[in-house]
Parts: sequence; C-alpha cells; structure tokens
Amino acid sequence: MSVNSGEAQFRVEVKATAGNDEMFTLGSSEIRLAMEIGAKGKRRGEIFILVHVKNALSPQPTTVVLPNPYDPKHTGLFSIEEADARVRYRACI
Repeated sequence: MSVNSGEAQFRVEVKATAGNDEMFTLGSSEIRLAMEIGAKGKRRGEIFILVHVKNALSPQPTTVVLPNPYDPKHTGLFSIEEADARVRYRACI
C-alpha cells in the first residue's frame, strides 16, 4: 500500500500472524523494495514501514508499527534470520 503525505510517500507493508510472536516473513519483492528505500539511492522521498498485526485471528488483534529493517538507522532493532529467494535456472541440455 502506498500513502502520500506532504512530500513523503509511505510504502506500507502489512504482515499478519495468528500468534503473538515477534516474527513474520518478508517476500523477495518486499525485501527488494525495503532495501532500495533503505539505501535512499533511487527512492528519495519514500519511507518504508511495516505494520505487524499480531493475533490476527483472535477477537483482539494488536498492531505494531515498525521502521524499515533495511534502513541502516534501524538495523539494531531487527534480527533477519532468513530471506526468501527466488531461484531461476536454465536447463542444460
């Protein structure tokens, strides 16, 4: 989702989990976008934000708003344990 506010464009990624864990999965396109915005090279004026909906299936879900895990200012808040990878190959005949 993208939200414009003044001069900034917020790129918001919402992740929902059934439990109360402080962990979720980012896909390869989400990681790529977060890295590009975190590097501030091509994407000036954009801010990547994560919204984690915990206990999403319960009567009282909670939300946590998180900064970009790939922004150097916020790397200490996160432990990136795995990253999705899309693998493409050509069959050798």
